[in-house]
This record gives sequence, C-alpha cells and structure tokens, in this order.
Amino acid sequence: MSEKTFGRIFQLCCMAIPLILLWVGSQGPSAKELILQEALNEDYKGRADSIYHQRNNHNIKTVRISGIHDLELWPEWENLIDVGDSIFKVKGKYTIMVCKKNGKDLILDYEDIVKDFKD
Repeated sequence: MSEKTFGRIFQLCCMAIPLILLWVGSQGPSAKELILQEALNEDYKGRADSIYHQRNNHNIKTVRISGIHDLELWPEWENLIDVGDSIFKVKGKYTIMVCKKNGKDLILDYEDIVKDFKD
C-alpha cells in the first residue's frame, strides 16, 4: 500500500470516528428522559429520619426515609425537607408529597426539575 493511499484511509477514519460517536450518543434516551423514567419507578413512604451529605457521591444532600430509602435531593429541594417530615412518593407519578411537621404540605415535582434540560 502506498503512503498516499494510507494517508487517505487515515483521513477518512479521522473524519468518520467523530461522526460515529455523535450518532451513537444521539441514539439513547436523554438525561431528562432517564430522570423521569427513574422517578416513575420510585415508590416509598415514611418519615425523614436523617439528612446527610454523601461524601462519596459529590456531597449530595440525602434524606433517609424510615431507615430504608435514601432520597437524593436536587439543589432546588435541599432546604425544603426537615427531619421528622413525612414523605410519600407513589409509583407512576412524578411528584413527591412532603407533609411538614408544622402541618403544611409541599409537593416536589420531577417535571419542574427537568423542564429546562435540553433533550
């Protein structure tokens, strides 16, 4: 194989690789779709036992619910839940109901979180 032919093959490969990567990356679900899919599958209820930061996971603020479920909080939700609040999430819904200790109810909505995400 001549040097000229090898050079052309190399150029074609260099142009094809980014195109293939773009195509493969565009075939799967978006981050928005993945978050909403996961939210639909969640189902839990209980009381917020503790609130802590996951040091091993980017210091994400997390609520432990009735000792069995960990709810990782979006930054928009971090200051809305307190220890002792009751938390309900029904499978098939995008919303979380928070019954505050002071008697007020609060709804956290995953659709609000992802509304500005790009598809």
